[in-house]
Amino acid sequence: MQKLIIIRGHSGSGKSTFAHQKIIEFKNTFSNAIIYHIENDKYMIKDGVYSWTKNAHLQAKQFAKKDIQQAFQQMRLNPIANILLVISNVGANRREIDEYLSLAETYKIDVEIYRMQNFFRNQHNVSLSIVCNMYLDILATPLPDETLVPVVKPMSPYIKQKLQRISYFRNIKESK
Repeated sequence: MQKLIIIRGHSGSGKSTFAHQKIIEFKNTFSNAIIYHIENDKYMIKDGVYSWTKNAHLQAKQFAKKDIQQAFQQMRLNPIANILLVISNVGANRREIDEYLSLAETYKIDVEIYRMQNFFRNQHNVSLSIVCNMYLDILATPLPDETLVPVVKPMSPYIKQKLQRISYFRNIKESK
């Protein structure tokens, strides 16, 4: 069996934890499986220290894209191998996701898409403004057949208020 799992969510939504749960489930069923877990955050750790900057994020996306292409190539070359590709990034870029879905369809790979909605304190000190913008970007790009994972840690009233302010200013900007 070959499967692509896309896990979308802002920083601190629980993507990594959920990805590990899905990986364990797959390994329990297919003990000999080849697992690819692609997450931009993994590429932003240097000397054991995580550093989020716009530049580091852009570089991480390039490394991730290369590794995703390699995983799809492995799936294409070994169609009977048990391979799981988990992409657990923010996932607001619809064009990028459509590209992965198209490849999965071409190679007859099962697909599952999940959206995380939790508001845990993010482990990488990404600012609340960036987290809120990530959340709003994902909210604006729903995917067909996307499973909304039940919320374990809802947003606080403070975050809700911050989201409303950012949304308000986005709307003003868009109307100009």
